[in-house]
Formats: sequence, C-alpha cells, structure tokens
Amino acid sequence: FGNHFFLHGAVNVVAWNKLYKKNIFDSVRYFEGHIHEDVFIIPEIIEQVERISFVKESLYCYLKRDNSIVGKIKNTNNFDIDKIYADLTLAEYFESNGYFEIFSHHMLDLFIDITKHVCKSKLTKKQKTEFRQFHKRFSILYIRHKSDFSKKGIKFLVYMHLFCFNVRLLYTVYSVLQGIKNMKRKVCKYA
Repeated sequence: FGNHFFLHGAVNVVAWNKLYKKNIFDSVRYFEGHIHEDVFIIPEIIEQVERISFVKESLYCYLKRDNSIVGKIKNTNNFDIDKIYADLTLAEYFESNGYFEIFSHHMLDLFIDITKHVCKSKLTKKQKTEFRQFHKRFSILYIRHKSDFSKKGIKFLVYMHLFCFNVRLLYTVYSVLQGIKNMKRKVCKYA
C-alpha cells in the first residue's frame, strides 16, 4: 500500500487534495490545538483504507489566504513546531511499516524546509529544546537508513549529513548554492 501511496504523489498529505469515505472519520479525529493536523491523521487513515484511487486531472482550486493560520506563520517567520512534529510522525510511521525507502525521497525537501524554517525564526528557549528533541529523532532515522540515502547521490547525502550534524551550516551552504543558481538563471536570461 505504501508504494502506491508515494508513487502517485500522495506524499503531499494535506487534507484538501483527497476525498474520503465518511465512515473513516467515525474513529479518526483531527488533533485539536495543532496546525498541520491533516498530516498527523494520515497514518490512522492509511490503516483503515483497503483501496485507493488516483485522478490525474486538477479538479480543485486552492485559495491561499495570508490571514489563515498557516499564512500568518509563514508571513511572520514564526516557529512552527507542529510542522516538524507532524513530518517526524509521518516519517516514523512509514519507517515502522517498512516503507521508509519510498518516504526517503521526500526527506531532503523536508530537511531543507525545516532548516530554512528554524534558521529564519527567532526561537525561544522552549522552542530550541523542542527542536533539539525532534532533530535528534530525525538524525536517528538518517543514521539507520544512511545506506538508502547514499544511493541517491552525493548532493543528497551531503545535505542530509549536514542537517544531522550542523543545521546552520546546511542553511548557509543551501543559501549560497541557491544564490549561485539564481545568478546563473539571470545570466542565461540576458545572454
């Protein structure tokens, strides 16, 4: 089941890009007081479904609002520990069910996203402690599956290694490489 879930792009675990049978929510409830609550419940939903189908057409319009909860967090660079916790919950779920190799394709984007988020935010002492706890759990996942990650190429492996051992250095390296990439685009555009 996990293979189909990821191969069809369903790793984007938000609630709005899926249709569910109503009875799934007889026993599944969104976590109160958390944002990214849709990510937290995906493992519970996966455990209940017997069949999934995918539609390739775009049938949904998504409206981004700056004044939404997530919009406010992104616009103010507030620290969003729920996002990190939700992604870690998902990663650990797929590892425990034998689908980590498939999920690992998503890990680099996840680590880059977390790194940008942590480095751009002003963290309180409590948030730093929470982040260190989650970072340790992510690092354990990386170390347990290092051989899987090494198959994905040197850039992938270096970024993953930097995330586990020095988040600020990863942010610096990533920012410099993105800057170079953007300069190359501009040069090509005007050449």
